[in-house]
This record gives sequence, structure tokens and C-alpha cells, in this order.
Amino acid sequence: MPLYASLRATTLFPLRACRSRLGAAFVLVIAAFVIGLQSACDGRRPSDAPDSQVPENASTPASPAPVPKTIPVRPKRLFYESEDGKLKMYTQFRTDDEFTLEVTGAPQYVHALPPKPARIEPELGKGVWLVVVFSIMSTRDVKCLSGAIRVVGRRKDGMQLGIRPFLDYDETKSWLDGFWSTMSPLWVVIKDGKVIHIDEGPYSEEGLLAMLKRVVPE
Repeated sequence: MPLYASLRATTLFPLRACRSRLGAAFVLVIAAFVIGLQSACDGRRPSDAPDSQVPENASTPASPAPVPKTIPVRPKRLFYESEDGKLKMYTQFRTDDEFTLEVTGAPQYVHALPPKPARIEPELGKGVWLVVVFSIMSTRDVKCLSGAIRVVGRRKDGMQLGIRPFLDYDETKSWLDGFWSTMSPLWVVIKDGKVIHIDEGPYSEEGLLAMLKRVVPE
């Protein structure tokens, strides 16, 4: 082989081999970049194995049951106290328009009744009852309770006294067959479960005693 050809062959062969190695390295770099970019779009690292994926038909864990909301209990409010301090009446609100009535130290003939019942309670179906329906927001109505307690206590026929508070005047519709009035308190006389008389507005003790003697003589 001539010397020129020999030198050309020995010189070009390393260059060609170097170019081949550089080309292969460049291809590997491009391939790694593409794989990394695709993995980033799929939301996983290139090292994540295919078997680590969650099967499409796999069941998802059940979400925890919602925790029921509790309504905080509001403090009781004393709105009536007898002169001797023995008889006391409280209201306790659960919400802005839902409350209960509690009576302590009352005589046996005085009964706390719930506001706005769906119908007349079964216990009012026996004997004679006077139900005082009063607004807990009215000082005048609350003052009428003392006279009602004393008047019914003087009766000798076993009359019972029901104390029923209200917030809205129309709350009596459900248990008085649709009757309601913007005057209070209401004096509802019930005999053996039937309403026989309704009066409206404040009464003095003498006036209340006379009305009861007229409606239900002893």
C-alpha cells in the first residue's frame, strides 16, 4: 500500500470511529430527554415501574362518614319567679325559634305545656283545664301568670292550669283549629278535651275568677 494511502487510512479510521461514538451518545441523550418529558407529562418518574400503577377497575376506599353537627345548648333564662321565690319558670332556646319551658316549685295543678303543639295533648282530655297562652316577650303577659295561679288554686273542682308560651301569635293555629289572635294572653278553657271558651287580653284576678265561674260553674 502506498505511504499516502496508508497514512490516510490510519488517520480517518479513528475520526470515523469517534464520529460514530459521538452520534450514538447524542441519540442516547435525545432518547433520555424524550422519555423524561413523557414521564413528567404522565405524572410519574422515569423509574416508576408499570406494575406500580393502580388498575382501572380497582375499588377506591370509601370516604369517611360526615360528622353530624351538634347544636350548642344555650343557657336557661329565668323569666318568672313567684313572690315567695318558690315557683320559677325558665325558657331554654335550642335555636332562635325553638325553645322549651321548665317550671320548678309549682303546685300540683300547674303544668308546663310545650309551645305550638300539633294538637291538644291527651292529658288535657280529662277534667277542666284553663290554658294560659302567653308571649314570653311580653312583660304584661308574664305578670298575668301570678293571678292565674292564685285563681285556679282557689277553685274546688280540681281545675288544672296549663302554662303555654309562644313566640308568634299564629302558633295556636295547630291546636285551636286555626284560631289565632294578635291579643294576648289567651285564656282557653278546655273540658274533657274540647275547647269550650276562649278569651283574649289581660285579666285582673277578680275578672278571671268571674269569667271562670260563668263558663264552668263549680
